[in-house]
Amino acid sequence: MLPETGRGTDPDSCEALPLAQRICLTVEQYPFQLPHQLLQVTVSAGISIRDPHAAVALDSATLFKRADEQLYRAKRAGRNRCAFPERP
Repeated sequence: MLPETGRGTDPDSCEALPLAQRICLTVEQYPFQLPHQLLQVTVSAGISIRDPHAAVALDSATLFKRADEQLYRAKRAGRNRCAFPERP
């Protein structure tokens, strides 16, 4: 949950997408040292936006469901990426 990052439902005006991309890049660049192994991990992220101007506000369950759908879209696209809802 990233409150105060959505300034609209467009990827170009929403701060959630660049923030999620920075998280993915940071994790990718940081190797995790296990006792006998160096582990490289990546992150995929799905983004869902609540439009504050919508006539009916989405509940948290719907927002999580939509974010989960975007997460799997990101994974299908090759992993280590972020997916934002497509423009209507």
